[in-house]
Amino acid sequence: MKNLVYSAVALAAIIVVAEAQTAFLATLNNAQISYLSSEEGLNAMITCYQTRNDPACSDLVLRTLAEFPELVRSNCNRCNSDQRRTYQNILSQVSSEYPAQFNTLRRLFLS
Repeated sequence: MKNLVYSAVALAAIIVVAEAQTAFLATLNNAQISYLSSEEGLNAMITCYQTRNDPACSDLVLRTLAEFPELVRSNCNRCNSDQRRTYQNILSQVSSEYPAQFNTLRRLFLS
């Protein structure tokens, strides 16, 4: 019985985390997406991912780095159609306009 309770709690925690990660996409406005998809935003994410706890990192970049790597690892599996569209638009834009930064972030997120 105790193991069943622990399993249920663990499953609930996984579901909550997965929902929080996909909900993150819905919280981004166009200006934030534009910044995160810009060369400046991408370089900030690379720097902040490699040097954790850097006080120069903005809240937006830190929040993105807390959620986005798992979305990349799972290929946005738990995303609804709007979230998946946002995710795919971001990846498409970044990979075509900034391939070096895209490949660096992809390598960092998937390692």
